[in-house]
Amino acid sequence: FQEYGSFRKGSNFIAEKIGDDESKVLIISSHIDSVQNSGANDDGTGTISALAIAKALNKYRSKYTLRVLGFDQEEIGLVGSKAYVKSLNKNELIGDIQLEMMGTNTRKDGVFHVIDCDKSHSTFLTNSIAQAIVDNNIDLKINKACTTRSDHAKFWDANLPAVVLSENFFGGDSDKCYHKKCDILDSRIDFNYIEKITKAVAYSVKNLIEAY
Repeated sequence: FQEYGSFRKGSNFIAEKIGDDESKVLIISSHIDSVQNSGANDDGTGTISALAIAKALNKYRSKYTLRVLGFDQEEIGLVGSKAYVKSLNKNELIGDIQLEMMGTNTRKDGVFHVIDCDKSHSTFLTNSIAQAIVDNNIDLKINKACTTRSDHAKFWDANLPAVVLSENFFGGDSDKCYHKKCDILDSRIDFNYIEKITKAVAYSVKNLIEAY
């Protein structure tokens, strides 16, 4: 755990699988706080996805290190990710893949966001995920959008590569329980949809850290 802050104290969760070449690190991240609710979708789904990817890749040896991060205090201004990026060795970072709320898909169309805002240092992460979808015949479609409303933005502030994934939030198919008391584990959470996104990210991560 990374404890930080004096006024706004918090704690980020950090776990690593060390690669053969410890000089390079890929991060998969989520935020572990919520808005005075259960946070089942926001961001329980992203956190579960990150842990599932870590579990799936645990059996592989890899060239580069995989780091799993749970950021605290995202909901009050990206506080945890700001503290973390400040402490990060910038030269070691391959990139950050931030997993946001990905639990609802009411249209059942498999559309989701991989957001890089066309930043030249980050588009390779989007391309890697898109290629993983094609290579593994995963029934998903990427809908472009742009936002700085999650922890990936603190990496961008430091001119570091990052993307954020979410359900089709900006495409008119957002969770009706976003930031409401009803963000609980119920029938609106589409585990098949979550599984598809998680698989796409896992295959992409495997390639980016060159796991074998």
